[in-house]
Amino acid sequence: ASLPRPAGAEAIAALSPDLVIIAEFTAAETRAAIEQLGIRTLELRGWNGFADYRLHVGEIATALDAPALGDARVARFD
Repeated sequence: ASLPRPAGAEAIAALSPDLVIIAEFTAAETRAAIEQLGIRTLELRGWNGFADYRLHVGEIATALDAPALGDARVARFD
């Protein structure tokens, strides 16, 4: 809640992110614009419980080249 969420690809691009994390329900026009801007994205799919949470933590950690941090986060969660 303390971090503002930019709305739209232009607002996202203005932040010059190294990685944008999206979900399968992210608006198609936002996805297309982000891809056209050449911004690296990670799409998280599946939102059906704790197993998906664990999976997403691992995916994010891998995308950030920090798999050990992801493993530690999941271990604390468990």
